[in-house]
Amino acid sequence: MARTGLLPVIKTKLKGKTMRKEIHPDYKACEVTCACGNTFEIRTDKEKMTIDICNECHPFFTGSEKVVDAAGRIDKFKKKYNL
Repeated sequence: MARTGLLPVIKTKLKGKTMRKEIHPDYKACEVTCACGNTFEIRTDKEKMTIDICNECHPFFTGSEKVVDAAGRIDKFKKKYNL
């Protein structure tokens, strides 16, 4: 059974009402600077931002991530499944 009667009720309740003004932040261009020296631009309510790590220096994105072997778990797994 379709609920066709709900939409007209919502429209009549909102009729004549507007959004409140001056409650939203003023978004502007923000220059983000990473610790590695990379800079890029986003839109936010701040003018400048500094970050510790970005996509240019994060090991996951650069491909230089390393697998940390805690107490030989990788070797144990390979030995168990003859890999």
